[in-house]
Amino acid sequence: MIAFFEPADGQDKLVKKWGFKASDIQELSNNEFFMPGMVDAHIHAPQYSFTGIRGNMTLLQWLEKTTYPVEAEFKKIDFAEEVYTRAVRRTLKNGTTTACYFATIHTDAALLLADIIDNLPRSGLDEAALINQFQERFVQGILGKKSHISESKGEVRLIESTFPHYQHYTELYDKNKLLTNKTIMAHGCYLSDEELDIFKHRGAAIIHCPNSNISLKSGLLNTRKILNHNIKLGLGTDVAGGYSVSMLDAIRNTIVVSEVLHLNSETDEKGLTLKEAFRLATLAGSQALGLDHIIGNFEVGKEFDALLINAKASDSPFDLFASDHIEDIIEKFLYLGDDRNIEGVYVAGKLVVPFSSSV
Repeated sequence: MIAFFEPADGQDKLVKKWGFKASDIQELSNNEFFMPGMVDAHIHAPQYSFTGIRGNMTLLQWLEKTTYPVEAEFKKIDFAEEVYTRAVRRTLKNGTTTACYFATIHTDAALLLADIIDNLPRSGLDEAALINQFQERFVQGILGKKSHISESKGEVRLIESTFPHYQHYTELYDKNKLLTNKTIMAHGCYLSDEELDIFKHRGAAIIHCPNSNISLKSGLLNTRKILNHNIKLGLGTDVAGGYSVSMLDAIRNTIVVSEVLHLNSETDEKGLTLKEAFRLATLAGSQALGLDHIIGNFEVGKEFDALLINAKASDSPFDLFASDHIEDIIEKFLYLGDDRNIEGVYVAGKLVVPFSSSV
């Protein structure tokens, strides 16, 4: 838990107050910084094995030809173990400290996914303490309702033809008591103002998955419109509809989609800024999942979910110059960086990356 957040020049007073030793202090270089861990609010762990295999298909084609056949294989526990282990490790390496994972209908495989997350090797870890720390997150997650809505025009037409007695897609969920303040709906590309008003009234959240929306030719979500309706909004990679497990990719594509919509709009509505997109990937994502009292930023009392970034890592994908200020360095990382710059990943104060063993 974060006990204090104070300027460095008060270090001596903090040492006396809290009683920690000099060896407990980690000093960063001018090229290093901590940032909050990122929240992937929508990701399909069973689809990890075919991430990046596209086939130029639309959403419904891709589901029928690729997704459903592969997900049926999760009745084989050995197959599930390999895919889930690699998926969890890869998302952690890329800076995701909280993930809203979808599994399959296979109970044994779904329970295995939870076990894999719980049993990742951590050096010197107090397992009992870890279980207590993660318990509230787990309970919060399973109590909510998670699904998809208005992802593509084809999907919307299918719902309308299958359930013609409902006024629109949102009413289908709402009339069946599935829209609450614990509901998380991915995509929402084609929601009307009337539907968005229902989302706001119910307190339900929308998760923007820009990579997937573009890759499967599904649609473009107007994030500014969602925010203007005061609806909770987070970001997701939507692997494997999206081809990247990195939330940095989600941040970048969120900005691109927002700017494209702005360029094609007849209004003065501005696209999202980098700061706004970063917030969606951190604090806003935790709010969408109902975990903002635990994670999302570095407020005192919250758990220390954090990434240690080295902008001058030996194999960094970008360069720094003497004229770069700290704000420039952070911006370069968010636009140009990747897992090579992530030197450490902390979850609830425990260092989980680098891993203590390899797969």
